[in-house]
Amino acid sequence: MHLFGIFALARVLLGLLLLLVEVLLELYAHTGISILAWGLCSAYVAAAVGLLRWQRRTSTTYPHTAPIPPKHWWLWTVGVDLLAFTFLLQVVGTGQNIAAMFAMPVLMAAMLARRRTAMAVAAAVTLILLGSAWIEWMHSGGVAAVLFTQAGVTGSGLFLVAMLTGDLASRLARQEQATRSSIGLARQQVALNRLMIDEIPEGVMVIDQQGLVRAGNPAALGLLADKDSPLPSPPFLLPRIAEARGLWQAVEDGFRSGVWPSSGRDVALGQAAIGSAEGRTVRVRMRMTRDHGMEAGQVLGVVFLEDLRAIQARVRQERLAAMGRVSTGIAHEIRNPLAAIAQANALLHEDVPPGPQQRLTQIVSDNVERLRRTVDDIMEVAPGRMQAVMPIDLRTQVQSACLEWSRIHALPDDIDLNPLSVEIGMDRSVHEWAVRFDPDHLHRVLVNLLDNALRHSTRRRGAIAVTLDWLPGKAELCVANDGLPVEPEVEPYLFEPFFSTRSRGMGLGLYICRELCERYGATIEYRAAEPGARRHNQFLITWPCEPALLSANESAEPPSPRL
Repeated sequence: MHLFGIFALARVLLGLLLLLVEVLLELYAHTGISILAWGLCSAYVAAAVGLLRWQRRTSTTYPHTAPIPPKHWWLWTVGVDLLAFTFLLQVVGTGQNIAAMFAMPVLMAAMLARRRTAMAVAAAVTLILLGSAWIEWMHSGGVAAVLFTQAGVTGSGLFLVAMLTGDLASRLARQEQATRSSIGLARQQVALNRLMIDEIPEGVMVIDQQGLVRAGNPAALGLLADKDSPLPSPPFLLPRIAEARGLWQAVEDGFRSGVWPSSGRDVALGQAAIGSAEGRTVRVRMRMTRDHGMEAGQVLGVVFLEDLRAIQARVRQERLAAMGRVSTGIAHEIRNPLAAIAQANALLHEDVPPGPQQRLTQIVSDNVERLRRTVDDIMEVAPGRMQAVMPIDLRTQVQSACLEWSRIHALPDDIDLNPLSVEIGMDRSVHEWAVRFDPDHLHRVLVNLLDNALRHSTRRRGAIAVTLDWLPGKAELCVANDGLPVEPEVEPYLFEPFFSTRSRGMGLGLYICRELCERYGATIEYRAAEPGARRHNQFLITWPCEPALLSANESAEPPSPRL
């Protein structure tokens, strides 16, 4: 309830008090019933009750945080109070000290209005008191000095009350505004902190010594939850969670000893505690703090959880990044000596006669070429500045790359004998659609995938299939072969650098494909074919497509879609 409502309730109580005074005077002082006084008091109570009911009925319009009602309402209320108390003062006289009732409108004006208005109300009350004293002196002939002095002192007191109350009301208003602003900022800060804690990938929980989880972010609850039974929302007891018994034992030991390793402690959750591969191991860090709002000795623990697999993946990425920087530096250093070796070997090959020595120079030439390709592979994926890439016609680029690759590997021209099958979608609705990719890099990706497919295929008719499909907003290119399916333990490492199932392989082909695809916003993945399919292994590349104005050469009709 705001101040206006408080004053409305006070006016009701004041009116009831006036009626009670009249009753007591009649019972004990036998002053006689004044019909006019009773009527004024009853009318005042009725008006006060009506105003209070109106105020409560409009509380939804003016809640406790809202401003006071419109100005004319409380001004009319102050005016009604002045008139009622003035008439009552004339009816009952000064014997009942009605002048004290004038403090109500003065206080109301001082609390709800500006200082000038409050001073005006206090001045009006003072004039009313002086006028009443003059009327009483004229009719009763009392001592004028006493009557006017009492009226002046009362008026001066009301002036002082108006000034002090106005200053206090202004200070309270400023304090309330500052408090509301502080509360708003605090709520905003709490919301931001909650959002930050909820969004961080590391799990965070607050646990007390009894194992009660008072708070926890989604990452922590996700690490502790069983796939068949999700965790309840905090607060809940950690010892009752079967998946987290090992974690509670570690936390309990930390509370008991009061220390925790700065590097953290690895704790097995769920089935990982008994050596099953279905569970997980988390790295746990804990910081203990005393809660001053609790009883003495109560300690809270802030527990940080991080999946050990995420830590290992991050370490692996850092090692790969370092390895990439080292490999790039080494490749730069190898290029010049390698070119000198190739040139010297070419000169030596021209001078030696045909025979064993020339075969040796050919071996040197073949291995130099192999090293050159390896250096080019490493330099291809080295981080560099991204250049602006124009849209290309994907159908034409795929078709020409497959034809060139077939000629290099001397594949038969007869369709019934050729192991390569190319199917390119001819949907006319996407004739003007294109992808952003560097043509040379696209050629490199296709050649790597085709080389890998040929290496593992049976080389029979249709052993390798290249399929280009168009979907809403994207294009999919699939390179499949009929070789043996990739083993499940090998599949997670297919796109890792320097991982190869061949003794002479460098393990950079698929890694380069993934790096080049990600550079241009495409994705590449391995997908095992459905049971019963002829081609077991599929490498799928997905591009986002966009309508683009291609050049005349790029938008020309591609060669035959069937190879």
